[in-house]
Formats: sequence, structure tokens, C-alpha cells
Amino acid sequence: DDREAFRQALRNEGHSEVIIDFIGFQAVYMQDVLDALSPESKQAETKQRFTTEHYIFVSTDSVYWTQKLPSAEARLSEDDGREFSPAELTKHLEYCHLTSLGDYQFRYGGNKRGCECVLETAWKESGFPYTILRLPDVYGPYDNLGGFWELVQAVEMRRPIATNLQTGRTRLREGTRSKDLQSRRFCWAFAEDVRDAIMVCLAKG
Repeated sequence: DDREAFRQALRNEGHSEVIIDFIGFQAVYMQDVLDALSPESKQAETKQRFTTEHYIFVSTDSVYWTQKLPSAEARLSEDDGREFSPAELTKHLEYCHLTSLGDYQFRYGGNKRGCECVLETAWKESGFPYTILRLPDVYGPYDNLGGFWELVQAVEMRRPIATNLQTGRTRLREGTRSKDLQSRRFCWAFAEDVRDAIMVCLAKG
């Protein structure tokens, strides 16, 4: 837990074209990364310099657990989330505390959102070059958890996908009830598609 040693190790790496961060989890450590990638600028320089040209932060769609979302047919965008009012947050936390999954998602998404906020501030204040990818659950090669393999097997065998997914793994369609079979929506991504998305980010710079 030697933060200065981490910062120095990152400084010692020197210049890079891109950094892909899969493991950033807390805002304080994201700030350490920014400090290490931000060498002291010369007084004559008008623009902040960084030792990487592009920082890709792999976040999660769990950040939406920490935000108020619209109930709609359309896909969520990064701008759809809104802050809860104090009363709404209290009610939302009661819902999250109903299951261990809800507790986990709120903590996990909240920590990832904190990292995003650090990057957003760095871009607004200093022009830090970053991209955030809010990935859903990922399945495919090298999956060491197997949390979605029952769904993969259902697709491969052309069987109906189970509707008894855990609370919190689905999002209701507008105007529907939780017991309506057609109301449940969920998203996940194939590992190789994630790779391709990262490659597109690299190509666009």
C-alpha cells in the first residue's frame, strides 16, 4: 500500500501512447495515477503535458446503480443518470440492502463512478486525454467466474433464456411490472467484442 512507490514506478515508465486501465477502483488511486502522468510543466507552456497520449478507463455499467435512471425503452447513455435527492437516495439504499448483490453493485459502481469523476475533472481543468468504457457483465474466453454461462448454454442450445435472474440484473421496460415476462431487460458483452471496442478507441485516438 505504498502509494508514493506506485506513483514513482509509473513515472519511471516514461512516455506511452496509451494506457488501458482495467483495475482502477478508487478515486484516491486514480488521482495518484494522474499525478504520476502529469510531469511539472515549464512556466512557458500554456497547455498541461501528460506522459500518455490516451488513457482508456474500463469502468462498469454498475455506476448506474448509484444514479437515478429514466424508465424508458431507449438504451442508456452516460448522460441519462441523475443524482438522487436525499429522500430518493434513502429509498434507493433500502432497495439495494435487500440483497447482497444490491449492496455490492452500489459499492462497486460508486467506486468506479468516483474514478470517472476524477478523470472528468482532469479533462475539464487540464485537457487530460481519456475515454471511459462502461462495460456490462462480460463473458467469453478467460472468464474465470462463469456467472453467465447458464445463459450462454441456453443460447447455444436454442433454449429460452431463464427469466428468474437475480434482482438487479434486469431493468424494467416503461409501463411494465416486475412480474411481466416481457418487462425484463439485461445486457452483457462478449469478451472479443470488448477487445474490438478498445481497438476502435485506439484507432480514433
